[in-house]
Amino acid sequence: MWAQHLQWGYDKNPWFIGWVTKLGLWLGGVRGYYFIQQLFVALGLWSLWMLAKKIFNPYAALVAVLILEGCLYFTILVQVNNDNFPLIGLWTLAAYTFYLAIKTDKLLPWIITGVAVGLSLMSKYSTVFFLLPLWVFTIINPQARRIYRSPKSYLAVGIIVLLCVPNVVWLWQHQFVTIKYAVSRSAQDHHAFLYRHVAHTLYFLQRNIINFLPSLVLFALCYPFARVKWQTIRGQFDKQYALVIGLGPLLLITLLSMVFGWSMYWEWGVPLVTFWGLVLVAFFMPQLKPTSLKRFIIAVGFVMLSLTIGYVIEEEVIGAGKGSGDYPVQAMAQQVTQLWHQRYHSKLKYVAGNRYIASYIAYYSKDKPQVFVNWNSLYSPGVKLADVSRAGAVFVQDSYHGTTVSPSPLAPATTLLFPPLILAESPYMHILLLTNFAMHRSHKGIKPVKLLVGLLPPASKR
Repeated sequence: MWAQHLQWGYDKNPWFIGWVTKLGLWLGGVRGYYFIQQLFVALGLWSLWMLAKKIFNPYAALVAVLILEGCLYFTILVQVNNDNFPLIGLWTLAAYTFYLAIKTDKLLPWIITGVAVGLSLMSKYSTVFFLLPLWVFTIINPQARRIYRSPKSYLAVGIIVLLCVPNVVWLWQHQFVTIKYAVSRSAQDHHAFLYRHVAHTLYFLQRNIINFLPSLVLFALCYPFARVKWQTIRGQFDKQYALVIGLGPLLLITLLSMVFGWSMYWEWGVPLVTFWGLVLVAFFMPQLKPTSLKRFIIAVGFVMLSLTIGYVIEEEVIGAGKGSGDYPVQAMAQQVTQLWHQRYHSKLKYVAGNRYIASYIAYYSKDKPQVFVNWNSLYSPGVKLADVSRAGAVFVQDSYHGTTVSPSPLAPATTLLFPPLILAESPYMHILLLTNFAMHRSHKGIKPVKLLVGLLPPASKR
């Protein structure tokens, strides 16, 4: 849905993710988008490697990076479409160039820092959890505090402002919908106090630690191959910097979650764990020789192979027919488009409904209709209600995703019924019989996806 219109903002995120999505689809469709996602991960690993070499010896730096090959975010889960993955590349690039800028005060690191931070903010506003600990670091560390006397640091700030101003203007023009979405999504839980303020946060930490466990196994494998010293960072600056970027964002978001009772989604931890290898090596730096390093690399390869085999078994055997990859969206898109053509003999211009099902159908439909997200123009850049009413639209609701876009004045939609307000505003809509679509690789016990379809005829054919 993001890639249909290039805007300076969207209801769910600022503008950069949408533009990257557009670029990826233009380069090679869905494969092009996933390729760009991998590039951000590669940028993150390279940036972390460059930063680690500034703090540790090359062997220890390599360990800090290689153990991330065990983290599920960098192996199995990176194959899933997730708008948090660009932050892996942007946060680590910003951390590396900011380190260089403090140390050297050269112009290029400051420029790259400004670009990386600006694009991070325009990817997800959650970047503030990365920036606030760094800001505190520049106050408490005497060497970092010198940046406030450097004119080049203010050039970086200017670049950040330049990249963010268009989004601020867009937010003003669109009722700050992105901010409202972020606040409402993190505060939409109605459980008891302890569940909201403690259980959610503990679950968030648990999921991220579990996803990082294979990396801990890899780090433990350094023990048979090398002597391990306790805390061997040479300088106070490097020690503080590693701690701030490695643990600062996690501690901040954990504290705020417990105070305000935010509903934390585990995938928000994707960029947070990127620096954990740096922290591990900082406090348990392994002294590896070339021969022992080769053995460690072999161990890394073994763990990666084991993860790959486990993933294949899970996808092809245990989870066959259950995942989002088995969702029958192409069959849905084809049937919905055919229904429209058979009834109205014209091109389908709009699909209205939940963000996910409507966007999937729009992408795979040969007519490439625009998406009217949650039947609301506020969430649908470039789509006007008057145009939808005039051209007609297909309304859809499924049993897999449901309508979850918030904030919304609409009553919840279900598989069996569209929201009452939509029904009242669309008296000409024809609601069709509920249709079942089998999941790909479906087998006994896998329930089909139920799709509710409503046809709003073009104004000329009512």
